[in-house]
Amino acid sequence: MANPNFRQDGDKNVLNTVVLWCCCGFFFIICGYGLYRQHTLEQRVLVLEQHFQELRRAAQVQEPSLAAGPELSRKERDVGDCICPAEHCLSQPAAPVSSEEYLEGSSTSTP
Repeated sequence: MANPNFRQDGDKNVLNTVVLWCCCGFFFIICGYGLYRQHTLEQRVLVLEQHFQELRRAAQVQEPSLAAGPELSRKERDVGDCICPAEHCLSQPAAPVSSEEYLEGSSTSTP
């Protein structure tokens, strides 16, 4: 005789598989959208940098003394690179502050 619970277990297994595939598909769509946004933002930054260089060249032609600013340079870095000052860097543990010191610091900073 056939097991009557086999059909229910098989349906549950199929439903779990469908949900899993839907979640995977949603994950890939979200990742693709994130990569697309990153690419478009990088393209916008490049266009702005080119526009800035054109404006700098135009200013240099009209007024050489005004365009003698620092050169525009932007280095690409990883997300993990910290550019914060040493006292605000999250990679270094902060010194513990007592509640009295915190309250004293906040009361003296307000005018």
